[in-house]
Amino acid sequence: VDGMGDDFDPSKVGSHISPEKWNEILDNRESTNPLILDIRNKYEWDIGRFKGSEKQTLRLFNQFEDYANNIEETVGKERKILMYCTGGIRCELFSAKLKERGFQDVNQLEGGIINYGLQKDTKHWEGNLFVFDDRLVVPVDGDEESDKKDVISRCWHCGTLVETTYNCANTQCNNVFPACDACALKYVACCSEECSQSEYNYIKRNSKQVHLSRSVGKGDHFRKMIEKL
Repeated sequence: VDGMGDDFDPSKVGSHISPEKWNEILDNRESTNPLILDIRNKYEWDIGRFKGSEKQTLRLFNQFEDYANNIEETVGKERKILMYCTGGIRCELFSAKLKERGFQDVNQLEGGIINYGLQKDTKHWEGNLFVFDDRLVVPVDGDEESDKKDVISRCWHCGTLVETTYNCANTQCNNVFPACDACALKYVACCSEECSQSEYNYIKRNSKQVHLSRSVGKGDHFRKMIEKL
C-alpha cells in the first residue's frame, strides 16, 4: 500500500471490538481514558464523529507514517487506543502501523461506523455520516428519514448549520466543505473567494457547458445550484 513501507505487515492489526463493547468502554471513559482516533478525512469528521475523537488532516495513506510518528511522540505506549473509520479498511492499516511501533492496547471498531449505525444505541456519536455516493450526507444509521439526523457542520462562509457539502469547483483545490445554498451560489461552489475567482473554477469558466448528467455523486443540492446560475 502506498506510503506503508516494504516491511509493513497488515496481518498484525489491532483488536476488533463490537459496537456494544465500544459503547461500554466509552461509558467508562473516565477510568479507561481512551485516545479516540478518527482515521477518515478531516471533512468527514466535520460532518459527524464520535464524541471526544481527535480531528486530524489525513487524506492519503502515505500520510499514515507521519501521523503514527506524531502519536508515538506524544502518547504513552500503554494507553488504550480506539480508532474508527467508515467501514474499517483504513483502521486495518493504521492499527497495524501503531502495533509495529509497540503500542500495546490498539483497538478498532468492528465494521466501522456503518456497523455501529445499525445498532439501536448510538449515543456516543454526534452529527451525521459522510458517504461516497450521491447522497453525500446521511444520518449515522444510513436512513435519510431517520430520527437520528443530527446536523452539526457549519457553512464555511457564513457559519450556518448545514448538512450539504461541496467539492470545491476550483480544479487546483481539493477541499470538500459544508456550504449553505446561498453561499454555494455566491461563491459558485467554491470554498473561498479566491477559488471562486480563479481561472480554474470549471463552473464559472464553463457554466453553459456544465452538464447535469455528469453531476452524479455531487448531490441533488449541487444540481439545483447549477440550475440557478
